Amino acid sequence: MGIADKLSSLTKGKKKPIKDGIDTGAKAVKGKAGSHGDKVDSAADAAKKAADKLPD
Repeated sequence: MGIADKLSSLTKGKKKPIKDGIDTGAKAVKGKAGSHGDKVDSAADAAKKAADKLPD
């Protein structure tokens, strides 16, 4: 079993909690990022798009 298979099995069925965690982390960082809040938002969006590719 390769690392990709292991990560896939660990994240299977956990899209919602992962995306919620991304949102929570982005909120915390955005509060401290000042004028870079838009970059935090775009990074969070990219991370959520990646999470959408996880197996159901």
